[in-house]
Amino acid sequence: MIYSFSGDLMLNDKRIEEANINVKSYINEGLLKKVDCNVGIVETFTKKSDESLEVANFLFEENISNLWVVVTSYYSMYYIAKLF
Repeated sequence: MIYSFSGDLMLNDKRIEEANINVKSYINEGLLKKVDCNVGIVETFTKKSDESLEVANFLFEENISNLWVVVTSYYSMYYIAKLF
């Protein structure tokens, strides 16, 4: 990895070209494909993710249950991951 002086992650030209070649290859092999985006589904899962994260934050701040902080945080990530 190459980092700039400001600490931001930067990719060199070789890595960018490798990524472009990989993506084109994955599309040709059927590993990646374009799909239509259903805005309603995106909004629903995003809302569920946000709500789960808010609950996790509340449980954490109120020191109610570490177990449920982890569980609700996991579901927040799960809902977003389901979109992909």
